[in-house]
This record gives sequence, structure tokens and C-alpha cells, in this order.
Amino acid sequence: MKHTVQKRICAVLTASLLTASFAALQVSAKDFVPSEVNAKHEYRYNLLLGTNINVDSCVSRSDWQDYLYDPTRGIKVIDTMVDPHDPFKTIQPRIDNVLRTYGGSYEYNETGICCLANMERTYDYFKGLGYTPSQPVYAAINSEAAISSSSRTDKREEAKCTSVNGSPVLMFGIGSADTAKESATYFQGCDLDIVTHEYMHMITCTRFGWEYGNLETQALGEAYSDIMAELRQTNPDWKVAADSYIKNRQRGNKAYCLRDLADPSRTNCPELPNNYNFTTYPEMQASNRSVTPGECSTVISHAAYLMYQKGLTAETLRKIWFASLDYLNPATASNATFADCKTAVCAAALDYFRANGGRYYMSGYLTVMDAFYEVGLE
Repeated sequence: MKHTVQKRICAVLTASLLTASFAALQVSAKDFVPSEVNAKHEYRYNLLLGTNINVDSCVSRSDWQDYLYDPTRGIKVIDTMVDPHDPFKTIQPRIDNVLRTYGGSYEYNETGICCLANMERTYDYFKGLGYTPSQPVYAAINSEAAISSSSRTDKREEAKCTSVNGSPVLMFGIGSADTAKESATYFQGCDLDIVTHEYMHMITCTRFGWEYGNLETQALGEAYSDIMAELRQTNPDWKVAADSYIKNRQRGNKAYCLRDLADPSRTNCPELPNNYNFTTYPEMQASNRSVTPGECSTVISHAAYLMYQKGLTAETLRKIWFASLDYLNPATASNATFADCKTAVCAAALDYFRANGGRYYMSGYLTVMDAFYEVGLE
């Protein structure tokens, strides 16, 4: 496939990304070339991430399909013919997909490598919290050849968690069509927030079925995914998916994001300009319009932000919030409410601070309680 993703990326990356420091690296073609099939290799530089990365992978070939494969973690990255506007289509791996060479001229799928790197980092993050998937996880990247620019909209191409033949599949869209617009986004798999968000969806959907259920249940799925994505940072910025916006990177800021968890009402999301994200539970309940799970989720994720602002570290909070899944009532977890979430997080916090807080353990527990109180969950 001669029209490569790398060519598209080069067309949209601006001079602000290709700084003198990048040029000083003097990246050559050989830095992007894999070893032979089934051999382990590294990629030294990635334009989308803007940094050096190491990828523990090999190119695996079976049943006439190629994919990037990390055998240690059980992660496979495939290209697809799936149109994100039709989520009910079956995933069909392409034969000429992830990585190819043509007579010494190297065809390199930047998005595939970037997605694999982020999947590996996310796998390790959740492994550190005690979770490893029971089966291989697929990451499906949407091919630009399969989805023409004319068929795309100015809205971000969706990332989502789904399953095919019982295997979990995290799908990452190719980004917006018109890169000159404020709403323009990169390939979704290049944003670590988005990859972590969808990975957490995989966990809660598999465990509780949180893609269904009532409004608050679906909102909890969005909130936990946002929270766990932010808490992987030592110093969270609390702006979900800010790095996916082309204009943010060009301007060196984080003006745009999918949701601003520090101040939900000030979320600046150019492709969703009419959304209003709630800060408190009473505010959400008083709304007389149709609301979405994403808009309601910020009540819970803002509570997590307040816990951080009040002095609890990201490391402490990620352990408490992830452990709180174990404190949900198994009989009712598939239809969990915000009140159920508060009960579970507070119970997880109490046990955590009893074990780690010494004689001052109650102060940490009360910080968690106060945060929920401030968002109206008394």
C-alpha cells in the first residue's frame, strides 16, 4: 500500500513539532525498519508521540494476515476495514496492513507502532494495580485507505471498546479530516489518555457490563475511565485527551480537551461545543434537558480531582479508585449508581488508609468523604 499513514502524518505535522531538538536526532530511515519477521525490534523515534520509544514487538504472520504482536503482554495491533460510523461491521484484518517493505523502500505505519507503544504502557500500568487480562487484547486501527477523507466528518473519529468473537478489541479512529480546523485531532491511539480510557472500559465492561444499564451506570463507566487515565500521571493535568488535538500541540498548550475534570463547566471541546458537563449531583438532577453519560460523568471524576487537590497523591488515588471496583455489590454492580460508587470508594479508602496511614489514617479517609460531599453526594 504505497499511500502510507506516515505520508499523511507528515502532511499535518507543522514546523512547531519539528523543532531543532528533533532535527538534532538525525533520524534516518533505518531507525524505522523492523528486523525480520518474528524478530524482536525497537523503534527509536516516533513523530506522533514526539519522543523516543521502545516497543517489545515482532511482526507475526498467520492466516495470511500480518499484525504487530507483543507476545509477552498478549497485545496484537491490526489494521481494519471498519468504518467508525458503522460500529456493527465485523472487523476484517487487512492483508497489506501494519508493516510492509517494497524493494528497499520502507513502508512504515507510524500509527500502528504508536498504538502498540501506548497499549504496552497501559498494560503495564494496570498490571501494577493487580490486573492482567485473561486473553489477548486486540487494538484495531482504522485505515486511511478504508475511510476516505470525504466520508469523514469534522468530529473526532471515535475510539471505543468492543469485542469480536469473544475477544476484547479496542478501536482507535484515524482522527479528523480537515486538519486546519480547531476540532482537528490526531489518530486516537497516539493519545495515552484515550488508550488508557478505552482499556479501563474493557475492564468495567467485561466485569460489570457498564456499557449498558441506567444513565448513572453508563456515566460511571466514563468517569472511571477518565479518572484512571488521569491518575497514571504523577502530576495529572485533569484534561482528558488534550494531547489528541493538533492545535494544542501546535500552540504548546492544552486549551482543548474532551472533558476538563478540574472545572467541568469550562470544558472547551471544539467538536462538542454544545455539551455542558456537570460539576455537582444536584445540578445534574435539576437539569430539564436530555443529558449524556459523558456530561454526567464529570460529577464523579470531579470528585476524584478534589481528592487530589486536597492533598492525596495520584499514586494513592489510583490504588483506591481501582480497588473500589472490588467493593461494589456483585449483585447490583451492573446497575450501579453514583451513591454505590461513593460507598465503594469510601470503603476502599478506609481500608487503604488503615493499612498505610498509620495513626493519621482518618484524615485521608475524611478527605475522600469531603470530596464526595462537595459534589453533592452526601
